[in-house]
Amino acid sequence: MTSVVELTKVGKELGYEGEELRNFVKEEQARERDERQSSLEAEKERLEAERVRLELEARLQKEKIEYERKLEQDKLEMEKDKLMLARKLETEKEEAESRKLETEHKFKTDLEKMSKKRVKVKMSPFDEKIDSMDAYLNVYETYAVAQDWDKEIWSLNLPFLLKGTAREVFDRLPLEDRKDYDKLKAALLRQFELTDDGYKKKFRTERPRDNETFVMFLARISRYLDGWLRLSKVEKM
Repeated sequence: MTSVVELTKVGKELGYEGEELRNFVKEEQARERDERQSSLEAEKERLEAERVRLELEARLQKEKIEYERKLEQDKLEMEKDKLMLARKLETEKEEAESRKLETEHKFKTDLEKMSKKRVKVKMSPFDEKIDSMDAYLNVYETYAVAQDWDKEIWSLNLPFLLKGTAREVFDRLPLEDRKDYDKLKAALLRQFELTDDGYKKKFRTERPRDNETFVMFLARISRYLDGWLRLSKVEKM
């Protein structure tokens, strides 16, 4: 702040004397005080703004670090979950492959074991051109009982007698169903339309075949009628 002596000197240089000089000095002192006060307030505001800015930057930096840390943590969690999922899928794949190999091995083992017990089949192979599947299976079952076979090997011996469409039915069945004679039999009967509707259709549409006597024809359509009534659960009169 300019001293009184300096202000007095400046006032005299400006031509002030007496009361005017004293007023000039007072006014200049007041003006300088106001300017200093304004400057102090401006500096105070600047410092406050700087403090707020620094606090905001610090908070933003802290939030940024926290956000990046959370992102990194989430990324690690995702990688962990991804790794666990990959391991789980790999384990499930290995278990499925193991079950598949075990099933195939069991089937082959069962086949080999049952083959040792298998009596050589002397029946003629099924011929779809001349044989009826239901009649053929009836003969086969009678033969199997006569040979004293366990029913568990019926489905293992039968495929050796099948060919053409009948063999294709066997080949299309799942491994487990191939070992179940009842399921194999049901699949063969369905293939050759030996259901209630199939028997009904055959009963109504069949005609005597070449070299078939009337007695043979009557026996054949009687079998169709019996199958139709049996599967339709209709009581015979």
